[in-house]
Amino acid sequence: RASSPRCSGPCTRHSDRRSAVKRGQREKILAAAAELLAERGIASIGRREVAKATDLPARAVSEIGPTRSDLLRVVVESLPFPPISEALQQQAQQPSVPAMQALLTAAREVLGSPAAAWDTREIQALALARYDPALGAVVQHRLDQRRAALTEVVRQLRGSGAVDDTIDDDAAALHLLAVGLGLSVIAGASTGWNAPSGWTGL
Repeated sequence: RASSPRCSGPCTRHSDRRSAVKRGQREKILAAAAELLAERGIASIGRREVAKATDLPARAVSEIGPTRSDLLRVVVESLPFPPISEALQQQAQQPSVPAMQALLTAAREVLGSPAAAWDTREIQALALARYDPALGAVVQHRLDQRRAALTEVVRQLRGSGAVDDTIDDDAAALHLLAVGLGLSVIAGASTGWNAPSGWTGL
């Protein structure tokens, strides 16, 4: 029995083109979902809205994220960390300034622009994480990265003698994390967030 001829060059090129199209669609869907989540929030978007924004069929969106929570998870997975968090992670890995200066700079920036510390899409993911294990795993990973960086910066601070011996490094890092997140959540919900000077004074 004769064997079927193997498909070589033409089939490979066709497969490559198909993969490129899939990648392009994925990037387009993720970009549209990320923008819609930032502008309107998870309660106001779904597959249809993303499909409409991309001029793609809803089934193409479903392949990326069949539910709203799935779309949010995939978007948050690919999010870069906001500038303040990125700066603190760099400080943890390669200290460029005294730890106190790094923390005070971060505090000023988060008070003036909370979005520089926490992306609104990540805040949405935090709110839903307990109801979706897959989303929760993504959120936990990102929180672990933030907390590890802050713990290292606190250790740098301790090395300069600025932290009391009774204060635990991990607890201090968690406190800093919680305060920054709390301020970012309040800022997003309050129309009166226009005078950070009071918080700075505190």
